[in-house]
Amino acid sequence: MLRYLQLLHIYAGLQTCIALLIFGVAGLVATWSARPGAVPPAEHTRRVPMRVDGQLNDQQLALRAWQTLHLPLTQPPPDFAISHDRAGDLTFRLYTPNGETQVTVLAREQALRVAAQPADLGHFLLSMHLQTFGPVAQGGSRLLKLWALYIELSIVALGVLGISGLALWLFLRRNERWAQLALGLGSGGFALLYFWMR
Repeated sequence: MLRYLQLLHIYAGLQTCIALLIFGVAGLVATWSARPGAVPPAEHTRRVPMRVDGQLNDQQLALRAWQTLHLPLTQPPPDFAISHDRAGDLTFRLYTPNGETQVTVLAREQALRVAAQPADLGHFLLSMHLQTFGPVAQGGSRLLKLWALYIELSIVALGVLGISGLALWLFLRRNERWAQLALGLGSGGFALLYFWMR
């Protein structure tokens, strides 16, 4: 029994170790990128020809623009993301872990203006650690669904890692003072913060 518990603990740790590194980097990026004076990555702008049909409504026109661009990992723009800029041109944003893209339909020029702001490695990892089945379940790309499955499995493995680690401690080193102190500080700190914040 103890041998199987040790194997379960080891394999759960191996399965979730990459995800934990990503979570750690994402936390550091979120902390440091929020400080005042942080400089966003440079924006790259290009124009893409597209025949604009005046008979289309805003949603149909945005869908046509999205189909024309074929941007990887994106979904069709939802209605709430579609608006008009000061010049009256239809515009919307597309978000992926690789960055965000502002698309503007230039009807008079029969073209799309595509302004892409690529994500650096830190913001890519920050975005990837948020990809669970919630955001991508409705029509997301297959690659993002595979990644979401990996993250969901890693979350389960993290729970298994914690429970099996506690069980191993109870079986093997229950009377070790440093382990008792670590468990007490961790549990007590969590309980204190929980009741303090609630």
